[in-house]
Amino acid sequence: MQLGTTWYPEYRDESTWELDLAQIRDAGIGAIRFGEFAWSRIEPEPGRFDSDWIARALAAMRRHGIEAVIGTPTATPPRWLCERSPETMPVDDSGRRTVFGARQHRCYSSPAYREASRGVVEHLAQRFGGDPTVVAWQIDNEIGGEAKACYCDLCAVAFRRWLEPRYDGIADLNKRWGTQFWSQTYQRFDQVPVPSRTALQLGLKHNPSLMLEWLRFHSENMVGFCHEQAAVVRRGNASRTPVLTNYDAFDWGENIDLRRMFTGLDVVGFDLYTDKDHVIACYCDLMHDVLARPFWFMEYDVSSAKLAAELDAIAASGAVERLFFFKFNPFPWGQEQSTRALRTVTGGATANYDAVRVWSKRSRPTAPAVRRRVGVVYDHDSSWSRFLTGWSGIPGDLTYPRALVNDVYRALHALGERARFALEPAALRDVELVVLPWTVVHEPGLEQAVLAHLRRGGSLLMTQDVFLKNRDNVFNETLPALYREMGCAGFLDHEPVGEHALVRDLRVGKARVVVLGTGATFEQWTHWLRMLLPAA
Repeated sequence: MQLGTTWYPEYRDESTWELDLAQIRDAGIGAIRFGEFAWSRIEPEPGRFDSDWIARALAAMRRHGIEAVIGTPTATPPRWLCERSPETMPVDDSGRRTVFGARQHRCYSSPAYREASRGVVEHLAQRFGGDPTVVAWQIDNEIGGEAKACYCDLCAVAFRRWLEPRYDGIADLNKRWGTQFWSQTYQRFDQVPVPSRTALQLGLKHNPSLMLEWLRFHSENMVGFCHEQAAVVRRGNASRTPVLTNYDAFDWGENIDLRRMFTGLDVVGFDLYTDKDHVIACYCDLMHDVLARPFWFMEYDVSSAKLAAELDAIAASGAVERLFFFKFNPFPWGQEQSTRALRTVTGGATANYDAVRVWSKRSRPTAPAVRRRVGVVYDHDSSWSRFLTGWSGIPGDLTYPRALVNDVYRALHALGERARFALEPAALRDVELVVLPWTVVHEPGLEQAVLAHLRRGGSLLMTQDVFLKNRDNVFNETLPALYREMGCAGFLDHEPVGEHALVRDLRVGKARVVVLGTGATFEQWTHWLRMLLPAA
């Protein structure tokens, strides 16, 4: 595993660069990530570019034998763009347009924003696409992090345009969504609303089918934005270096289909800030499995008291190719003002700078091959459907991803197991146990993979809400094949929950199926995983 760090030449006086880079290299760090927030420095006025400082920074890195990852700066639209085209800034679900002064203040449906983004990215790609110091390009930063949805008129038009070809006419939509309920039948697609907040004392929600489609639309809109930038970079990328983006931990929201986004890129990038061992292990397995190959930590916290041990565990996982610390120097000013870094505000070494320096010089054995015999299904539609049933908001209703990390995976970790995360049905081949937690949306391809697993004699551990709904976020009135195979006359969502959260313990041929209540705890997941997993 190769070490890197975020280091921002645009934030540092140029007279400090040589010392900074010498200290970075002395710590055994061989790569730098920078530039993802530098739009106003790169393009101080519309169409006038100043990237000579990037050329000088890359030359300085070369002198020290350090590689570079350039981030496209489109997560921080400059003041001039927001003044010239205020429609580039997003509108919240109460109809309020955001103000300048934070980051990710952009509407992905805005033609002006997309055009300006292409312009600055094209400049960077054409100038630095063949630079031998550049080993990768990071698209934007944590897409969908702060601004998860925009409710402006541009998004309304784009949503309806995206929605229409998914249905066989407006009558088909009305039938599938059940719009006769509360007299919400539409005559035309341009009548379909965006699910803005209702101005009622009791905060009633919109049709659940509409709301799930709205989340899917925004995921696709952000994926399209990411892939559009990747295409611009690749046109100017003479060295054919990898193109990636960085995603964030689910604590801050889970609103982009990871397979869709990263399938159009070369590497999965991920940011993580935690010192919990099971969380680190979980994201190592999950992010590896998005593309079934090693990923890069683009931001990794430097504040842990056990950083060296965490690096040992991450390297031993075999899931991570590169790890970039966040960050090398503190930010003395700005919205991320913090002293948490590898160097102190006054320039001294922190304890973790010394720990990284020692760690980088140690030899480590090759990561052993580990058989991951537990397949854990991760389904974005089910996560979003579950989120929509809550009544509070982000992050309080993120029950699906949080429970998966802190209950299901934590239980596996406590038993010394790792997971093969199945973001597509084919990933369930050759596992001994399939875990199907809270997968409320019925997906026929996934169901067939689970049935094939049972017919091979594999075990299944599932919750009682599995496949309750169809892809329209409507309750199924026809029992899915999985339940018929299990010999059930109906769904199990109303079944009483017994000891250790048990609802049913069944035999299906040679396979064993255990059904748990949806509120199963870490301890209860641990109990049943121990029961179902034979000794390795």
